[in-house]
Amino acid sequence: MARNDRKPTADADAPDEKTTNEVTPTNDIPDQIRKDLDIAYFRTRLFEELTRLEEEREYIRHSSSDMDGNLPEDAESEEDTADLAASLMEREMDMSFEEEIEETMTSIERALQKIDEGTYGICDVSGQDIPRSRL
Repeated sequence: MARNDRKPTADADAPDEKTTNEVTPTNDIPDQIRKDLDIAYFRTRLFEELTRLEEEREYIRHSSSDMDGNLPEDAESEEDTADLAASLMEREMDMSFEEEIEETMTSIERALQKIDEGTYGICDVSGQDIPRSRL
């Protein structure tokens, strides 16, 4: 047998390509679009929630900017220090709520994009239908 005619031996530690169970995300539009969903209903609900969250975010931003003018400059007494601490804690909570709202808004915008693409209700990773109760 010539040197180039030899078959390579399998490495015992290397995973067999046929047996790996990795799930790879797909960006392809699925062959079957969810026809069991009332897409108009979900689009309306998503827009309503997006509008509500935008209003809530603006309220938080407005109340935070109002609070900026009410913070004591120098904490001369224990009472001023306690007020400053309470105000700063409230502001930090508002910022946390605002961040959470923005994350939710991003998820809603992605859901609306999936509606436009015809992939709403289908898992990006597995390609399986998402149960209606989770949408």
